[in-house]
Amino acid sequence: MSQAAAALFRRLQAADFYHQLHADAVALLPAGQGKTWLDVGSGPGLLARLAAARGYCVTATDADVSMLAAAQAHPQAAAVRGGYRQARLDDLLAQGSQADVVSAASLLAVLPDRAQGLHDLLACVAPDGCLLLIETTPKMRWGAAWRWLWRDGKQGTGRGSAWLLLWAYLRRGRLIMDCATPAGWQVACHPLLGGLVGAWIFRRLPG
Repeated sequence: MSQAAAALFRRLQAADFYHQLHADAVALLPAGQGKTWLDVGSGPGLLARLAAARGYCVTATDADVSMLAAAQAHPQAAAVRGGYRQARLDDLLAQGSQADVVSAASLLAVLPDRAQGLHDLLACVAPDGCLLLIETTPKMRWGAAWRWLWRDGKQGTGRGSAWLLLWAYLRRGRLIMDCATPAGWQVACHPLLGGLVGAWIFRRLPG
């Protein structure tokens, strides 16, 4: 990605709705108490910072140096105690990287092989850990986003609300989570942002 893409994601992550939905996703998991968290495709670092605020030792990774530079320039960047690393998902696999929580937000949407991407992300989950995926759902369309923004006349006044319309236009209701749940894992989906976005949590089945 380019510096322009990093600038776009900085603006998106500064939007109230975007910050809140990711905070809601992180709140689905228990407090960290020093456990490790690996954020893959971290972009400008919002999810990593939210996880750090929940008590996790977070490492933020992204293949794009512009994204990492944007993350490190944030005033709260130092809260991400595990640091920032330039790495692709296959680099993490080759290095044997694992964490108690692995997360990826809007990552599967840009991978050429989503099933392989899910498999690789799960391989980075430590025993007794979990994977948190945040992706748009087929409900994420321009009209639905507009209705959510103006429901009760409240949402549309939030900072950066117009970025939701652009996000919905780019996704256009595409099914992102179109890969089957791998054997040995159970998954729960939690609706966010009125169902326009979902948080999928994968946990290993016992035995």
